[in-house]
Amino acid sequence: MPRGERKLSDSKIYHIIVRGNEKKEIFHNNNDRERFLDILKAKQSEKTYSYLAYCLMSNHVHLILDIGEENISRIMQRINISYAQFFNKKYSRVGHLFQDRFRSEGIEKDDYLLAAIRYVHNNPVKAGLVQHPEEYYWSSYGEFASKVPVRRLVNKKKILGLFDQDLLAAVEIFKDFSNSGKEDQIIDIMEDNMKAREKERAEFVMKKFLEHHGMENSCIKTFDKTLRDQLIVELKNK
Repeated sequence: MPRGERKLSDSKIYHIIVRGNEKKEIFHNNNDRERFLDILKAKQSEKTYSYLAYCLMSNHVHLILDIGEENISRIMQRINISYAQFFNKKYSRVGHLFQDRFRSEGIEKDDYLLAAIRYVHNNPVKAGLVQHPEEYYWSSYGEFASKVPVRRLVNKKKILGLFDQDLLAAVEIFKDFSNSGKEDQIIDIMEDNMKAREKERAEFVMKKFLEHHGMENSCIKTFDKTLRDQLIVELKNK
């Protein structure tokens, strides 16, 4: 059964969320996080896409990605496969490390982009890991705010240029913006859009499942355990 197609962004910029399978950890320690960042850098080195922000949490990753002329699914496939191979070998495990389908939301306007970056950098604050985004080492915040070169993974000139053409002034404005503590209605809308599309895909899968079995929506409550389990597996896989 085909999946629903991703909504493509005219700007080629996306907010991407990659989660561990069954919400399990994808990073057990800082060495794992370093390896993931090394993979990000290695996979991007010969391509036209660029990272605009990132944040590594224990069981998921946020990326703001400008895909350029690349294909978003191929980019994420290369990254995820490389890291999964490393992780499975290191911990002597088998099976899927990531949820099969990553979430993506197109970002068409600069205000959405800046709000998304602030949201990504404040994820550890929201999770109660730190009080301020600059205290969290495993995000791109330091690449924007530090005067000392950090990892050089993100295209910070593109983002800082949206604040001020003077780099030093832009950094200070960026810091104030990142620590403003505002709840972004824009991000709430983006999150709602992601959830709405997931719901649409689930409804599509359910409809096809019922059609395959010659049934209607009203029959769901009468499913026996075997049929119900089949539907759950179908929803999870698709």
